[in-house]
Amino acid sequence: MKRPAFQFYPADWRKDANLRRCSPAARGVWMDVLCVLHDSEEYGIVRWPLKELASAAGASIAHLRELAEMRVLKGGDKG
Repeated sequence: MKRPAFQFYPADWRKDANLRRCSPAARGVWMDVLCVLHDSEEYGIVRWPLKELASAAGASIAHLRELAEMRVLKGGDKG
């Protein structure tokens, strides 16, 4: 299902302490990941390996791991 848009609150983006700890590049990747999550069949959730999520978001696995380490991206590959 294609959804037309999602609400974005700049103040929330700027005050998220975990996101602020990430590099500028990882914060940009997070926006791409949010777009993938927005388009997923199970809204806000993808049950894919990090490699597939990285490919779909046009991101590196290293940036996804950074987001996971900072507790921005929840879940992830075992190990």
